[in-house]
Amino acid sequence: MLTLVDQTPTSITIRWTAPYDGGSPIRDYLVYQDQTIGSYVQVSPSVGSPYILEYTMTQAAHGLQTGKIYAFKVTAINDVGES
Repeated sequence: MLTLVDQTPTSITIRWTAPYDGGSPIRDYLVYQDQTIGSYVQVSPSVGSPYILEYTMTQAAHGLQTGKIYAFKVTAINDVGES
């Protein structure tokens, strides 16, 4: 489950719960942002840890715009792959 934690004019912070790993431990997460309807672009090279379940997107790094609606999705990576 993906949740909005904080939103300011210069940043958006999202948090998620770890999904079921199917027996293969999660190693990392990738965060994607919806650029156009249904077209997601990766905005984080990786979160860097299976224990970090939060990501902050900043205006300086990603050019956030006031009044724009942002959508995100997060994928998990384990030995089986990304899903």
